[in-house]
Amino acid sequence: MNNTNNGFRGRASIRIPVCVIGFAAILALICGNGCANASVTMQSNKNAAAVRPIRRLYVLIQQDALEKQPLSKKSSEQLKSDVLAANLQNCLSSNSVQSKISVVDLLALDEKIYETKIQEFYSDAVLVIGIKNGVIDQFGGTPMICYDAKLYDEILRKYVWRAAINNSGDPGAMDQRMQKMAVAIVAQLRADGFIETQ
Repeated sequence: MNNTNNGFRGRASIRIPVCVIGFAAILALICGNGCANASVTMQSNKNAAAVRPIRRLYVLIQQDALEKQPLSKKSSEQLKSDVLAANLQNCLSSNSVQSKISVVDLLALDEKIYETKIQEFYSDAVLVIGIKNGVIDQFGGTPMICYDAKLYDEILRKYVWRAAINNSGDPGAMDQRMQKMAVAIVAQLRADGFIETQ
């Protein structure tokens, strides 16, 4: 009788840690596919003599070339420019910058449409975010995307800031990657003096 009880107790004490380990493993998988596995690194350069706070910023996003690649369904659903646009709008408005964002269609017949929109918005500056290159894996995902971001001063009529951005991580966590990139771009513009620190 004692042996049976000891055996039962032994099995019960083993099951509890296995359940805890299993639960921890599930949490790690969820975070690995969503929140944790996203990295954005950036290097910027500025014209120090042209630094001034931006009040009205027009943003042009050019990543339709990558969106039109034959990606996996999961990745292509998440790699939408409107995800980046929404996060940029959030970050800029919380830093007291009025912004308008357009997603550029490289096949558009009338390229001057964006010039008209920029003028109608009375922009201080225009931020152009475009893809330089990317890596598409065997499953149709994009583990690494390299961007080029440039800030054009509408008053000085010249580019005053530029950044090389590497966006990497789980192709299934593209929403988080776009969010991180938006936060990083606005933080860098603030650090470089183009957005006032509140």
